[in-house]
Amino acid sequence: MSKEAVEFKPVPRTGSARLRGTMAAMKPFEKIAPKKTFQEVAQRIRAGLIDGTIKTGDRLPPEPDIAARLGVSRTTVREALRSLEASGVITLRTGKGGGAYVSSGSPSAVSASLTDLFYLQQISIDNLTEARIEIEDAVVRLACKRATAEDLALLDANIDEAMALHRQGRLQEKAAMNIEFHNLLAVASKNPVFVIVMRTVTDVIAAFQRRAGAEAGTAVFRSRRQFMAAMHARDVDRAVTVMNLNMRRIGRVYARLARAQEAGADREGRRRVAGG
Repeated sequence: MSKEAVEFKPVPRTGSARLRGTMAAMKPFEKIAPKKTFQEVAQRIRAGLIDGTIKTGDRLPPEPDIAARLGVSRTTVREALRSLEASGVITLRTGKGGGAYVSSGSPSAVSASLTDLFYLQQISIDNLTEARIEIEDAVVRLACKRATAEDLALLDANIDEAMALHRQGRLQEKAAMNIEFHNLLAVASKNPVFVIVMRTVTDVIAAFQRRAGAEAGTAVFRSRRQFMAAMHARDVDRAVTVMNLNMRRIGRVYARLARAQEAGADREGRRRVAGG
């Protein structure tokens, strides 16, 4: 079937009442009432994803075709496609073979939203630490049981590389490597949901650390070696305990860095007021 001639069946009457009420019998490319906005266009395309008539890798019809089928302007369609791109639902390509393609999904859009909330002070570093402790607990329990020899080798190699960066005085790179350890651990859990959730949280932590500065100590390496000894032994309780202690320790470090950052911002604000 041509990607540009895709038609969609009505959304099946299954799922929650809310889903049935908003999307049932909705066809992506049937005309929209004149007062509807780009959100309605985006919702039609999402309906196609839900009922399976639009799939990963599909190329959506060109903007003029979508606009004609829905009875809306090309500007409205373009705005809808941009909103879907920002959400990670589609990828907009230019040049030969360009167009709107359904993406395979990425946590980057979620990470960006969570990072924005953090810097808008809707989420605190204490909130992040609390969430990380709970997430890591579940991830470690699964990873300790499911990690392959290759997973364990990658985790060990990550520690070696982070230690090498520390010896070279490359602290920000060391910090990034330490954060990546948690993403590798999530992969070892063999649960894609935890991979996405972990990446989302660690992206926020990485953004914070780039601004606040990296820890210069070596306590994390002792903790990592103890943790990996438990992982190799498949000692779930020991692995959870070691990781929990490390998360609480690094949470205190981040809290101090956050307070220092806030204090510096306050001083700079007062200086500007005084000078202005």
